[in-house]
Amino acid sequence: MHVLYQEIGKRWAVMKSNAKQMALHLQANSQFMQQGKYIVFANYAFNKNNRRLFYNTFNIVRESSVIKHFLKQSGSRLFTVSVTSAEKDDFQAGIMIVTRGGELKLFDFSKEEVMTIYKDKKQMMHEAEAWSVFSPYYPMPELIETNQDTMTIRESFVWNRPNNIWSIQEKEEVMNSVLKHTGSMIRSRIHLSSTTSGTELAADMGNGPLNQLWPELVRTAEPLMAVRLPIIETHGDLYFHNILKRNDGTICIIDWEGWKKATVLYDLFNWIFEEARRFRDGTLCIRYRKGYYDEVLVSVLSGAGLDFRSAPRESWISLFLLERMHLHLESGEHFQREYAQIYQQFYEDWVVRPLNEVKQKKF
Repeated sequence: MHVLYQEIGKRWAVMKSNAKQMALHLQANSQFMQQGKYIVFANYAFNKNNRRLFYNTFNIVRESSVIKHFLKQSGSRLFTVSVTSAEKDDFQAGIMIVTRGGELKLFDFSKEEVMTIYKDKKQMMHEAEAWSVFSPYYPMPELIETNQDTMTIRESFVWNRPNNIWSIQEKEEVMNSVLKHTGSMIRSRIHLSSTTSGTELAADMGNGPLNQLWPELVRTAEPLMAVRLPIIETHGDLYFHNILKRNDGTICIIDWEGWKKATVLYDLFNWIFEEARRFRDGTLCIRYRKGYYDEVLVSVLSGAGLDFRSAPRESWISLFLLERMHLHLESGEHFQREYAQIYQQFYEDWVVRPLNEVKQKKF
């Protein structure tokens, strides 16, 4: 923690903050938070009016209405609050987040910047490369600085409307907008791609916890198993949590650290899978199976030389599941039985269950 405070002292300008805005931003991400991994840094002028708020200048807030409101909005069990004196009378605060990958993210709201401190240079350079690969096609935060010596990336912070208050219409507008960007990238980079097929993706799944599901997926995806699928650069974790919608309606896509090469299907269908897996919400999958997204998928996949209407919708999403499981195994990550159960549940509850029954089933 001492090192962190040194870093903040050198590089971190805290903000005049609206506690409600901060709370709303973090509340939208609450289910991704890890208990005890978040710190709110707060500063008050240590004067006559503020002295009663603290036990002393370095202890936890006792009677700060601003901090109390923030914690009430965001979930106090997730946060440690550190209070220091400040030269100005205004409330100032910043947020440090430990990511799932172990990096530190420091939010500087006064400058509207986010700084990520990486554990190793390889990961930092991988994420930095995302801007050169994807920014010609997707709206991304502005890249401010990449520093190999300190292993940090600074990017712009985007104020946004939390996605948990979007209507289904807003979500589908955002989805269609993002998929148009995907289509543009596919058309521009298709000449650089290699290809694979469902047959190749399924070749390594005969043993282990997937040996019951993969034959079912192969059967459902059978009309597409021999189709050559172009491989391009993909976001790798594209769903609503990683898409910000500004107050003016424009969007920005964040969290590119997991970008990777995958087939043109990956980002399109991983979205549907993640909304069901993370939020127990099969709305997108249901609407997909009813044909709501046919037009945009026909347009996007035609840029890759694929005819979306050539096979049932269930075949396409089953082919995606084969690829996702293949990449999971290929990554070397230990494939626990619970992962196999997640795939099995998704397939049974959202892909092959009759549509007149699927709404009654929780994932």
